[in-house]
Amino acid sequence: MGNYPDTKRKHEDSTLDEKQEQSVVELPKKKKQRTTSDYIYHTLFVNGQDSDVTLVALDIEWKLHKLYLCQSNYFKSMFTGTWKESQQSLIKLEIPDENIDEEALHTAFGSFYCDEVEISSCNVVPLMAVACMFQLDGLLANCAEMMIENLGSETVCRYYTAAIQYGQQSVETKCLEWLERRLTSLERRLTSSAIVELFRNISVDLMEKVIKSPNLFVMQIEVDTYNLAKMWMFLKLNSSWEGRKKDLLSDANAHFQARTGDRAFLETDEGSKYTCVFQAVRLQNVICDVKAVRQLDQDKIIPN
Repeated sequence: MGNYPDTKRKHEDSTLDEKQEQSVVELPKKKKQRTTSDYIYHTLFVNGQDSDVTLVALDIEWKLHKLYLCQSNYFKSMFTGTWKESQQSLIKLEIPDENIDEEALHTAFGSFYCDEVEISSCNVVPLMAVACMFQLDGLLANCAEMMIENLGSETVCRYYTAAIQYGQQSVETKCLEWLERRLTSLERRLTSSAIVELFRNISVDLMEKVIKSPNLFVMQIEVDTYNLAKMWMFLKLNSSWEGRKKDLLSDANAHFQARTGDRAFLETDEGSKYTCVFQAVRLQNVICDVKAVRQLDQDKIIPN
């Protein structure tokens, strides 16, 4: 009646509040407990509790467990086969690969005790080296995946070299594809220091494959490919050059045109190792242009 509050509604709300309060009170408290994975990693790997084998590599000791190490075919053969190490509790490992460092070994050994491994551009090559040595297929696949997902001008050459060394065809292919699609345009997009560093890091073998590829993206005409190879060779020959990228082509032209003598540069001892790269340039498409032919004659790089 009138402006009096509805006592029935108030009673229902009060009852509802009590039920809600009761339900909240009755909720079990959740506390995050240390996971089994964390416990295993810290107790067995970090602290080395109940270790039955000590591995020594690069003058560092790791107190580990044969049961966990046998996840690797390398260690499984060592401990279950006829190797003399199968009965030893202290094993010294020879590490012939210079790419392998203490951090990579620690991460790889730790991977036997946990579900996740932190891989970055800084440690991926050493980790790939360790994974190959100890036949850690899962870690090797993760390293390859990380490389493919993080290709860039600063990493592509390093990853390509690692892919060749450790037999990772998928990474090798992706590195080539990355360069085929971008190399001719990177000069316009990268800073002077970045383009210089990239060119100097491209090996003769890699540049030959890129130039020879039918998938190489050429911005305008084939002479651009020739100029690309010329600038690359100039930077390989002149490790101290730190000029501006807009001066790179003109400085390369001046360098080769200043040479004396009748022999083309590729016929000299200094230039012979670059021959395969310039043989990959489609010269039949270059000599169609009179200006380009004049440039070839002035550079004296390719034999007539």
